[in-house]
Amino acid sequence: MWDTWKAWYEPDAHWTGPVTVLGFTDPNADADGRGVSRRMLSYLARHPATAQRIARKLAVKFVRDDPPQALVDRLAQVYLDHGTAIRPVLRALVRSPEFRASDGLKVRDPIEDVVATYRALGITMRKPTEDGSAANAVLWQCGTIGAYPLGWPRPDGMPQVNQAWSTPARMMSSMQIHFVLAGGWWPDVDVKYRRPAAWAPDLPIRFEALVDHLSPVILHRKATPVLLAACCEAVGVSATEKITRDHAVIKWNMARLLTTFLDSPAHYTR
Repeated sequence: MWDTWKAWYEPDAHWTGPVTVLGFTDPNADADGRGVSRRMLSYLARHPATAQRIARKLAVKFVRDDPPQALVDRLAQVYLDHGTAIRPVLRALVRSPEFRASDGLKVRDPIEDVVATYRALGITMRKPTEDGSAANAVLWQCGTIGAYPLGWPRPDGMPQVNQAWSTPARMMSSMQIHFVLAGGWWPDVDVKYRRPAAWAPDLPIRFEALVDHLSPVILHRKATPVLLAACCEAVGVSATEKITRDHAVIKWNMARLLTTFLDSPAHYTR
């Protein structure tokens, strides 16, 4: 196993004799169990209960924690009509009115949070050259918040409901990652961050205009009065204050300003 990772089969571990699983029956007389395994999995893949389970998990992931049963039923039928192909199901999902109405209803899980943060901050990475490279650090950062990609140890899959990722511990971990990335402090190998002054469309600029510019860039929506007030408090300036290249916001407080956007509910949800 540790040398080649090739699959192998042990016939002695296979029990023979009639089997019945959710309506599937087979004499199971062959000493080689791979054939009956394929037949059983093919049957189960096309079972209505499987269609319902997959449809519901996708709807919970992408729409809401309590998706309408009508949506689940439609997706399940698409799954069965297309011989278990998942692409038609996903197309039907994103074209549904329930999906279009789901903006802001789902809390990002740790992996989505980290990926969204790198994208929002415009961080670029190179091919990793060592363990400390940014491409590897992304995995550690996901784990710090609560979940490694493909790392869930059980076959039921990582939880997708909001409550699972809305704990104080998760929030504190996310805030830490947001601040470190906003400051460009870590990771620091095979990675490139935007310079603080590059976040301003022009200098000098009124602080409220800077916030109005940053909100669509980071959150993909207009700034609200609440967000402006939070940004003013975070960096200790007034909304009308003029921000120059030598201003404290540009020189050493840009990380705190960017983190205010990243720590807002608009970034924690999708």
